[in-house]
Amino acid sequence: MRRLGCTFVLLVTPALGQVATQPAPTTPERQAARLARELELPERRTAAVAGLCELGAPALAPLLAQMRHPDPTTARVAAQVLVEFGHDALPIVPKLQALAAGKDATAPIAAWALARLPHRGTFLVPSMEEGLVRELDGDGKEIWKSAKVGKPWSASMLADGHLLVADVDGAAREYDAEGKVVWEWTGKHCYTAERLLDGNTLLAEYGSQRVVEVDAKGEVVWQVEKCSPLFARRLPDGRTFFGNFDRGTLHEVDRTGVESWTLEGTANTYIVRRLRDGTLLHRQHNVAPARVRDHKGTELRTVPTFDVGTDVALLPDGSIQCGQGYVRRCDADGKERWKVDVGGWVGQITLR
Repeated sequence: MRRLGCTFVLLVTPALGQVATQPAPTTPERQAARLARELELPERRTAAVAGLCELGAPALAPLLAQMRHPDPTTARVAAQVLVEFGHDALPIVPKLQALAAGKDATAPIAAWALARLPHRGTFLVPSMEEGLVRELDGDGKEIWKSAKVGKPWSASMLADGHLLVADVDGAAREYDAEGKVVWEWTGKHCYTAERLLDGNTLLAEYGSQRVVEVDAKGEVVWQVEKCSPLFARRLPDGRTFFGNFDRGTLHEVDRTGVESWTLEGTANTYIVRRLRDGTLLHRQHNVAPARVRDHKGTELRTVPTFDVGTDVALLPDGSIQCGQGYVRRCDADGKERWKVDVGGWVGQITLR
């Protein structure tokens, strides 16, 4: 008997109603949510901070959510990143105010962030030789003035309404609403003082040639020695950014003292403001205009300023500038909108 050769073919068809799925497209909102979760991971934190800052507005809601995180470190880092947004974070100020009015662990974190964001539209101006701090409104009108506070070079209002001042004659002091000293650090030529979220204070102490962090009792908990800083600030990922005036260099250093970044060729620098996109607003004494540089030091653009100046800060519609005997506000083209005469040198402006 002859067998017939047969070939069988099995046909597989999708079940009725089954639809092939495609990966969901990555949106800025999804990216922001992912990066905000990565703030929980110390090894991913630096990259996550940079990514969130680059994304801009889509990052605001995830950061606000992470401020409620049960881990205090994650919640604090989220608040610190939010502060980096400056004027771009103003749309969520009402939500921050609601959080700050609460009774849970998020309230002091939100209050700290509010104190750092420029939602009032005013400027704190330390007048070193007059020995006081002024607050000017958006039109340059004086709306508040402190009592004598030594020789202030920088000043900031804390969440509880106290005034923190760095005095170039030596100390950093915290004053209550009545002008009484409630905390003091006796150092040598303090140029900046930053109250951190954990209650510690970061100081640029030119006279002692160091950047130093002290706790509420005045105990040193961290420092970088053998430098000559006129400014220092803590970055959200835990690194510290400061300038070495005498050497003409800028530095970023981690908690172990390891230097992760250095930029040479910044002689006579009074202050460098680190912008949200990672660029640097560079203000040199007796050099105009101010310059915006990338992390390699390449000039990207300029900001019109006077030659003799100590600080410049960017505003949505221009800049606010100061120097010997003046504070002035300029539009985006550098045209002066108003100018206030001040007796002597003005230090670093704080946006409120």
